[in-house]
Amino acid sequence: MKKAVWMLWTGSVLFFGCRSGRDDEAQPKSRAELITRVWEIRTSEMALGTVDATVYTKGGTQNALDMTRFRLDFKPDGKVIQTGLDGTAKTYSWQLLENDTKWVISDATSEDRWDIDSLTENRFHYHRRISGSSKDPGDLEWLRLLQNYGLPTAQGVKLTVKMIPAP
Repeated sequence: MKKAVWMLWTGSVLFFGCRSGRDDEAQPKSRAELITRVWEIRTSEMALGTVDATVYTKGGTQNALDMTRFRLDFKPDGKVIQTGLDGTAKTYSWQLLENDTKWVISDATSEDRWDIDSLTENRFHYHRRISGSSKDPGDLEWLRLLQNYGLPTAQGVKLTVKMIPAP
């Protein structure tokens, strides 16, 4: 009888003590949790009409634009610190939209909306299409920037950014 009780007790301990409890398992991170970190650009690409070009590749020696200083530091409180190409930092607001498939960065005068292509612990890929005839203030900033570099914008542009966590 003692042996039967011992086996029942041991079996119960093993069964209930070793079972996988859902409360103890790590839950997948939300997109808001995944984006909240500092990101740097791995590659930046641009499509003007039918012409595609890589503008920047981290570690590249023939980049059209030096983006080594550019960072996005997403904070959990909805703020993002953008360090520009010249190393100057500016604080904006950010949020996820449309079931976390888009993100927006904004300040009092403009906002940029981007489509999220991929977001994991190790990569944040997104893009944006801008019509050449757009009147949106955020779009106009991008179009003016491209025109300052002598690039034609009449057919619009697609900007694609692939980021990785900054060290």
